[in-house]
Amino acid sequence: MTDAFLMLTAFQERLVQVHLSEVNSESQHEALSYGAKLAFQQVASLIPDELPIILESRVNFEHIAGEVEIAREALFKIHADIHCYA
Repeated sequence: MTDAFLMLTAFQERLVQVHLSEVNSESQHEALSYGAKLAFQQVASLIPDELPIILESRVNFEHIAGEVEIAREALFKIHADIHCYA
């Protein structure tokens, strides 16, 4: 999250989207963990309201709504109206 903080503070006005994801030791996207949610909450206030959030979690169709809810909780302070377009 240090890199996310540095990018958000240095390039905030140049960002066009944010990719919200958790990556394992093999660089594969996974479902967001509780730890990832807490980590994103630490930088959520730095994300401009108008930026699209790209959720990159690899979950089965039946888990999409739950994953969107975790993302919503991770960014709740600024993006309370996140919609799922699956």
